[in-house]
Amino acid sequence: MENKRTLITSSVIFLIIGLLIGFWGGNVVGNQSGKADAEKQLLPLVNLAFPKPADDIRSFTGTVKAVVGSTINIEINDPADYLPHLDNSPRTKQLRYANTTPDTKFVTVSGGKVTVSKISASNLKTGDTITVRSNTNIKDAQRFDVSEVDLVK
Repeated sequence: MENKRTLITSSVIFLIIGLLIGFWGGNVVGNQSGKADAEKQLLPLVNLAFPKPADDIRSFTGTVKAVVGSTINIEINDPADYLPHLDNSPRTKQLRYANTTPDTKFVTVSGGKVTVSKISASNLKTGDTITVRSNTNIKDAQRFDVSEVDLVK
């Protein structure tokens, strides 16, 4: 009788342990395959709502951090950080260096009106919002020459 009770108790314990291991293993496999299926199905919708930036970017808008000689230090949003953050954290910023040349055109945009003005890089102040334009792809360039600087007032 005692052996029978021990055998039943051990069998029940092994059955419970087996069920727990099976539940845990099934949960892990289910989560992995479910996540893969969800990404496969939802990725086209995410790409439609939030398309990746173009491979050829020729302008950036950002904030002037400093002007050193003819170089404008501009803080921009990281082009690779384009998806919304679920934790509401801000986008990653990058510091880029825009070199002005004697041919660089400076434009002031004020209240929707565009005026070409006789200013230079030295007229820009820390905190100004500007758009810099280049004739070359500047997506990944840390330093680049600009053909136009738009000062937004």
